[in-house]
Amino acid sequence: MSASGVAVRIGDNTVVGPGLYIFAGDHEYQTPGVGFREIHEGNNAGVTIGRNVWIGARVTILKGVTIGDAAVIGAGSVVTARFASAARRVWSH
Repeated sequence: MSASGVAVRIGDNTVVGPGLYIFAGDHEYQTPGVGFREIHEGNNAGVTIGRNVWIGARVTILKGVTIGDAAVIGAGSVVTARFASAARRVWSH
């Protein structure tokens, strides 16, 4: 999990499969010739996961995402935007 300076909230009774990645931030890397260890943090935004959510294996959740209560996210999904309550979705690559 990467979440410097922002909150990651996970609601009660949420089930998480193996290999969950949560990235609540990114890096500024627009200056050529500057090494990654010298780069300042980018625009970070918190992640909120509701109650009674099922998150499958190898799911990636990106910054600023809110997942509503009772949602189901299929294995291997990449969540990039708001996910409604009681929604069921599997993203394909």
